[in-house]
Amino acid sequence: MTFGRFYNLCCVLIVVLITGCAGPSAEDLKGNEPPAISDPGEEGPSLRIITYNVSLREFLRTERARAVSQILVSSNADVIAFQEMTPEYYALLKSDTQFSETYRLIPGKAAWIKGRMVVASRLPVVSSRYYRLPGRMGRYAQRVEFRIESGGQNRPGNSRTFSLVNLHLESYLNDGPIRARQIRSISPLIKEPAIMLGDFNFGDEAKAEPERRSIPRGHRDLWREMHGQHPGLTWNQEENPLSLMFRFEGEESRRLDYIFLFEDSWKLQNVVLLGTEKVLKYRGKEIPPSDHYGVMADLQIPDTRSNSAER
Repeated sequence: MTFGRFYNLCCVLIVVLITGCAGPSAEDLKGNEPPAISDPGEEGPSLRIITYNVSLREFLRTERARAVSQILVSSNADVIAFQEMTPEYYALLKSDTQFSETYRLIPGKAAWIKGRMVVASRLPVVSSRYYRLPGRMGRYAQRVEFRIESGGQNRPGNSRTFSLVNLHLESYLNDGPIRARQIRSISPLIKEPAIMLGDFNFGDEAKAEPERRSIPRGHRDLWREMHGQHPGLTWNQEENPLSLMFRFEGEESRRLDYIFLFEDSWKLQNVVLLGTEKVLKYRGKEIPPSDHYGVMADLQIPDTRSNSAER
């Protein structure tokens, strides 16, 4: 074996050892943010998606926005879908140098926000539009189309697009029929590959079956796919003092925030909760940045260029 071949073999072994050992620890389910996924090389690009209801309520707004910014910048996510994003909160995030240097906010101006729905992205944006939803609370769906390289950062190939639909459905406990109608109204927007995510305001309880039946066919509930029957409570009154403080009368802890994937070939690598750590203090209680926990999913997208070469 020549020295050159021996050197190349050693490099490959080192890369395999490093990538094989990297990955989220068991602490991730307790709210610790996992490290960013490295470039996947031959497997195609990775995609990290977050949904986060940041709470529009007017308390500790500057402090909460700063805490959320730190969580999101350190997460190294590619796309973040916000719900309950007020113009004031938007301005605070945009004025955060580290956040604004990392992410582009969509829409580009606070005055253009509808339904308090905003997306932040590190990916190129192809199109963006709001759609009015049926109901009495003035809700909207935000649909954004992105472009991503199929060969990964170090192996540029043919680019592809995927769409993301950001939702915040009607919120009252007895609004199940309205939520089901809202989901059905956005079904035509779901064209694979697509991600539908946000605050759906219903949980896994039996009475929410009409809402779940309204979700378009072919969806993958990423939390369930990764964690089975683990509850994954994003509205957790036992652990989050803000959820307890702002709950409806008779409301129980529930999983309100979801990431649904409409694409069979994308590989799910991990799903964790974000923003669970109590980093602030309000009314004498230690609190996390929001009354909701965020949800983050890591996906591996097959390299279609490699598949085409094989064929």
